[in-house]
Amino acid sequence: MRNLFVVLVFLTLTFSTTVSAFGESPFTGTFISNLDQNGVMFLSLVQTQTTVSGLLVSVYPDNEQGTRSHTNSLRGETDGKILILKDGSLVLNGKKSGSSISLTFPDRSGLIFTATFIPGTETEFNRSVIKLRDTRLSQIALNKETERQAEGERQKLFKLVNILQADVAAIKNTDIKSDLESVASSVKGAYSAIKDIEAHLAKLKREASVRPMTCYQANQTVRYGFEQTMRYDFSQTLGYAANNYKNGIQRLGERLEKVSGMVAKIDQEANDLRQAIKIAKFGVPKLTFSPGEEQAPLKQYQELAALARGEMPRLQQKLDNAVSRAKELMQEGEQVMRAAQDLVRCN
Repeated sequence: MRNLFVVLVFLTLTFSTTVSAFGESPFTGTFISNLDQNGVMFLSLVQTQTTVSGLLVSVYPDNEQGTRSHTNSLRGETDGKILILKDGSLVLNGKKSGSSISLTFPDRSGLIFTATFIPGTETEFNRSVIKLRDTRLSQIALNKETERQAEGERQKLFKLVNILQADVAAIKNTDIKSDLESVASSVKGAYSAIKDIEAHLAKLKREASVRPMTCYQANQTVRYGFEQTMRYDFSQTLGYAANNYKNGIQRLGERLEKVSGMVAKIDQEANDLRQAIKIAKFGVPKLTFSPGEEQAPLKQYQELAALARGEMPRLQQKLDNAVSRAKELMQEGEQVMRAAQDLVRCN
């Protein structure tokens, strides 16, 4: 009997210890872990003796909806202090510290971290989720507005660059030089026409020197030499050169009239771009043209314009001399023709 009493006492004490250890179910409850801007987690556990089951709801920031969530169904074991929970291959190690639970597990990037869960209700968790979502949505809206402003700033810079670059390309490709060369070529054409007139005048004089002078010679050969050949040289060859000169000098004058305006416009565009770069809030993107690069083309443009302005009076004078000389030759040719015709009396 004494031995039986001892056994009963031992069993009673053992049962009491087990109830004391597990009857309180220290891991039963709902808990919240607030990860600030990185998310919030809700842990709901039910402990039955050494078995613990429940779920873990993890809510993370999302760039579209504000938040997104993931739920793990958990099941594990505890000795009252240490907790091991599993969801498939995922293993969570936990322990109780006062009213808090610490769980160690891999985060979304695979790194191991420990989250501390404190007692909290579903209502508190929902408030945290709403706060996280609203904060994230506000941040998303702010980011989009910032991106919109940054894109607007970039587009403004690109537009300023394109305008400046286009005008610099225009002065680089100006036709001032080609127009000046065309005008000079027209003057050369005028002097070439004079040579033709001189050559044909010399031929006319030879034909007018024939003796005896016949009616056919005077009214056909000599007259043709002046009225057709020399007149063609004067009206057509010289006239073509003079007309080309007139058109070319007009085009050149129109281009030169635009020089001061283009210089001022490019200076202003470069200054606008320089100022936009200076006040840029979001950083300056890689630009295809920078302020200062316009200076060399502007200098060349202005020097070319100055050269053209200096050449125009000289070319005009040369053309005027050519026309005056041509008129003198034509007068001489007409006199030669009249003199030859005066030598004969024709019916």
